[in-house]
Formats: sequence, C-alpha cells, structure tokens
Amino acid sequence: MQGNEQQNQRINELFKNFVEGCLESSREVFVVKASDYSGKFSPFENFEIASVFISLIPNDGSKESSCWYLMAKHLASVVQILRRYQNGQGFSVEYLREKFGDLRNYLIILEAMLAGISFEEVSNERQDK
Repeated sequence: MQGNEQQNQRINELFKNFVEGCLESSREVFVVKASDYSGKFSPFENFEIASVFISLIPNDGSKESSCWYLMAKHLASVVQILRRYQNGQGFSVEYLREKFGDLRNYLIILEAMLAGISFEEVSNERQDK
C-alpha cells in the first residue's frame, strides 16, 4: 500500500509541475500578445473581426463552411496587420510570410474542396490502376 501512496504522490507532483509549465507558457504568450494589443486595439479584436467573416456564410455543416470558419481567424489576422500598418507599424518579412501563408493555405484548401477534389476520388484512381 505504501508503494501506491508514493507512486500517487509522485504522479501528483509530476502533474502539478506539468500544469505549472503549461500556465507559465500561457502567461508568456499572453504577455507577448498584450503588447500586440496595446493602445487603441482591443484584445478581442481578432474575434470581433472573425465573427464578421463567419456571419457571411451560413453553417450548413459542410467541410467547405468549416474551412471558411477556420479561415476567418487568418482573414482577421490580415485585417489586423493592415490596420496596424496604416497606424505606422512595420512587420518583418518572416511574420508577413507566416500570416499570409496561413491564409493562402486555407484558400487553396477551400478552392480544392470547391473544385471537387476529394480523398475518395484519389482512392478510386489508385484502385483503378
């Protein structure tokens, strides 16, 4: 029985350390993000902008509308970049490539979905050979 108690105590200690690490990581992200939102921009701006894009397409449960909803976050990021640029903020090429690359990837995925490309189609092609 004592072995189980020691094992449980060690598991609890490991879990506590794990949670503290997660919280510290989140704290660091929020500190960085807080500087992004300083001044006249709301910390909820990204969600406010994304909600506008989401409201444009009704949710029909399709993969295409799901893609649009996920892409809304990346559209909101680009809107934020443009707003900050208009207020004199500069951005590194690396940062812009990441943000525009995310949006570009979702656009390509959505275009492929709308073009009718599917995994089933590819699977059928492989079986036909």
